[in-house]
Amino acid sequence: MVTKVFNSKEYRPKNKTEVIRIVQITDLHLFADKQQDLLGIKTWDSFQAVVDAMQPDIVDADFILVTGDVSQDQSKASYALACSVLDKLGKPVHILPGNHDVPQVMRAAMATQFIGVENFLDFGSWHILLLDSSIPHQVSGHIDTTQLEQLKAHLAAYPDKFHLICLHHHPIEIQSHWLDAHRLKEGALFLDELAQFKQVKSVLFGHIHQEFHARYAHFDLWATPATSVQFKPKAYDFTVDDVQPGYRIIELSAEGQISTSVKRIPDNRFQAVQAESGY
Repeated sequence: MVTKVFNSKEYRPKNKTEVIRIVQITDLHLFADKQQDLLGIKTWDSFQAVVDAMQPDIVDADFILVTGDVSQDQSKASYALACSVLDKLGKPVHILPGNHDVPQVMRAAMATQFIGVENFLDFGSWHILLLDSSIPHQVSGHIDTTQLEQLKAHLAAYPDKFHLICLHHHPIEIQSHWLDAHRLKEGALFLDELAQFKQVKSVLFGHIHQEFHARYAHFDLWATPATSVQFKPKAYDFTVDDVQPGYRIIELSAEGQISTSVKRIPDNRFQAVQAESGY
């Protein structure tokens, strides 16, 4: 008998003609005050704009995934604002914490009828695991020994299930000096551990405020643009980008294939101002 080490939610298994559809958003950076801005962008407005753009893709989605940094100011009010939008979408929402979040506050404030804090989603042929890579009062991330051992035990127990691993921090260098200083600590070790399990198909994350793809061993790594400020790819120092906020769509087939794309809001509505020392 397999010992369950993750808090799970079971979904109806998909048949061979169906796909699991996920809409991912990340790095909302909301404040208690809707009018407050982050580097010149009112994050409440940009979040609302992304949600509006997502509407056609939400219709057929199985759930919405939020990969951290929901809040910028760590206030209960900022999490309540996120809930006020996400709860009205009529779809399950699953969240994990980022470095700007306080996990206990976030989970307590955002556990609603539609928003779940489970870290294992069971779709039958696919298992989706949501990890907590946050470290209190630090920008970089870490998967502690207990969580890593739980992950490995789960993967060893389900060799016949496809796996999507989700977290906030990037475990691989992205050729951006300032951001790579704040990646997942021991990221190479983490990826090497995942590489021992052939059923791992992809690692999905946020944190870097940009679109990204890489291949490691037999699986893909994907990052998604923020709903707020965008960071310029491959920049040595902190540099904002002028592309618009966006989201990612992921489709998982019953045979283990992944199809994914990024969509951004139209026009040039949101432009961040450059700063010297980050945010």
